[in-house]
Amino acid sequence: MKPLLTFISLFVCLLAGAQVTKEQVRPVDSLLVHTYLESPTFHTMSVLSPGLYIWTAGSGLHDGNFINWTHEGKVHPDTIAIANSLPDQYLGSFDLDAYDDVTHYQQAVENWLSEIDLPVGVMEADYNAYSVYPNPTSGNAYLEIKTNAYEEYCVKVLDLWGRKVMRYQGIANENTRIELQLTEFADGLYVIDFRSKSIRFRSKVLKK
Repeated sequence: MKPLLTFISLFVCLLAGAQVTKEQVRPVDSLLVHTYLESPTFHTMSVLSPGLYIWTAGSGLHDGNFINWTHEGKVHPDTIAIANSLPDQYLGSFDLDAYDDVTHYQQAVENWLSEIDLPVGVMEADYNAYSVYPNPTSGNAYLEIKTNAYEEYCVKVLDLWGRKVMRYQGIANENTRIELQLTEFADGLYVIDFRSKSIRFRSKVLKK
């Protein structure tokens, strides 16, 4: 009986002290960077030693900001402080010992992403929920979107290098129609980025 009790006690202790490992959370990090960030990767250049790359849990771009996070002990606290003091940069640090399963780790990272204004949990719009016309266009184009009434929205038009060429903000109704004033811009392909509290999507329009 005593060996059985010893085994049970050891098992309970192991469970109580269980933490996730970097190998266990790697699929979560990969999912998050590819879901929410542009140009996703897993390393970033050191702000203290130019030319030196630091391996992070995830990094990439969002709305002109450089977003990355790491696991505690991998990046010096001074580096984290300096990175967060720079404009358009965010560097989070997560202690893997603080999470007893992968789900709690994912929730922590998603909460941090939400705090820095990433649209975590926002639904991708169904293709039938919006339309862009005429497409191609020789001048202006129109974006029509079905969304919740009285909801704030933001529309950005980007060129193929990711540079913002125009921005629109407003309050949506159930059928919102936005004129995209492309007449004075060079011919080429443009990306339309729509964000509201409940919906987000990206589409394209060809100016020729």
